[in-house]
Amino acid sequence: MIRTHDVRLLADAIKRDLRRKPPIREDYGWPSEALRILDAVMSLNRRYDRFVLPRLREFSEQHPEIRSLDDLNKLLRLAGPRSFLRTHMRYDDPGRARVLAGVVRRLLKERAKHGSLPRWAELASPADSAAFGVRGFGLAGFQYLRMLFGVQTVKPDTYIKKYVLDVVGRKVSDMDCVLLIELAGLVLGWPVREIDGRIWTKGARRA
Repeated sequence: MIRTHDVRLLADAIKRDLRRKPPIREDYGWPSEALRILDAVMSLNRRYDRFVLPRLREFSEQHPEIRSLDDLNKLLRLAGPRSFLRTHMRYDDPGRARVLAGVVRRLLKERAKHGSLPRWAELASPADSAAFGVRGFGLAGFQYLRMLFGVQTVKPDTYIKKYVLDVVGRKVSDMDCVLLIELAGLVLGWPVREIDGRIWTKGARRA
């Protein structure tokens, strides 16, 4: 349940902790569709700086030709999702391989429907995550993928949820966590994707 008092508490806390309105980052995310998709899938419940980032950089350097959703889909079909993860991501996890294959299949459908992935990301809403239909991806992965394609929203990951809990003094659902930060950003007139980034960075540094 969303409480007006909680929104105000969050807005005040964000303004205090971030000190100034964060500028909108033009370089948010990776320069290619393939890397953005891999980022969203690989970062699920993994340490970003230590685990995800070096693997994505390595893949980017070794395979600069893999840029689009179609490029990634062809490589996955050629190698197989699990073999792809083992060979190119140095990660052997059949569950994560299924998630990656499922996300790629779903995005192919969404692109066909909306014309482009940025268009899909902009038109989607947090509530659409349930119908995305990829088991193991969840709201946090869905929201992060939208963010990587330029949408001003927030993801309910560990650090964001802890921040909300510390400020409002109670646990809230993942969906309410997203809505609370979005509403606090609206109150402040601040970009919520960049608010998310600042909160995440602070939490990751403490961890």
